[in-house]
Amino acid sequence: MAAINLKHGLTHALNNRIGTETSMNPTLQHAACVALLFTAASAHAIDCQKASSRVEHTICADEKLKAADAEMGKAYTAVMQQAGNDSELRAMLVRSQKRWLAARDKRFADPVDFPGAPNAKALRASLLQAIRQRTETLSERGKAAPRLLETALAQRTFLTQFTGGPFAGFETRCDFLPHDGQLSYGCFSERRYQNQDRICTLQDDWASGGYYETRLVGNVVQGRLETVAACGDGSEGGSPCPDADEPRKAAAGWNLHPGRPALTPTALPKLDAEAELGTEDTGWLRACLTDSRYPRAAR
Repeated sequence: MAAINLKHGLTHALNNRIGTETSMNPTLQHAACVALLFTAASAHAIDCQKASSRVEHTICADEKLKAADAEMGKAYTAVMQQAGNDSELRAMLVRSQKRWLAARDKRFADPVDFPGAPNAKALRASLLQAIRQRTETLSERGKAAPRLLETALAQRTFLTQFTGGPFAGFETRCDFLPHDGQLSYGCFSERRYQNQDRICTLQDDWASGGYYETRLVGNVVQGRLETVAACGDGSEGGSPCPDADEPRKAAAGWNLHPGRPALTPTALPKLDAEAELGTEDTGWLRACLTDSRYPRAAR
């Protein structure tokens, strides 16, 4: 499964924003950029003299892996540079790369007990492929900027339609999933959108070799999120959503008594390009966020 399916974003938004935000004192601007580039390069490039994890030692002992890691570091530094002084975009990129590194160190250290993962002989080739695929993700171009940044800017634009609030944000989990002796990177998330006291959530997950999606509708009541409706293939959905394909459509509908515990606000990132929103979900989200009777009004 591909890590992300990036969409085309705003053609000029990134350049306009960077142009606005770089009007600070030139000396301070230069110092900030130097510090940013140093942090980006040093925090995520392997220093083989200080290698500590098993995977880092594996990379440092192999010239092809080491060269691939260096290329990935260059790609990461480049996309960080193009994020300019937008702190929200930079923070998103840092989170994304840290997630990837953590998943790499976890899964490639000892994958033999992970069903479907590569054996020891194939591990090096799988790791090399993973590093190169990550480099491609970081380097992929959109219309006017890296696709990761364009996707995040499109998210930001979508969110301007709504008030936002303390329950809004992205809770994303990423891992290397086994398939046919390979480990492929994938991300799954809980995307919460808020408009006044209405919260609409889209969840996706991977379990037992299958992809599951769940939609949740909730309201803020006395500072807590109370879920009032759910649908989808996940364990919390209860039944397929109304727009499900045949033959599941006969059993489709909203569960109006989901029984999910009330939640308190949690500080979540507001942008995540690896938790992309598909065009098929924008319609129900707008209806959910703007109509207090939804989903009863849509039945």
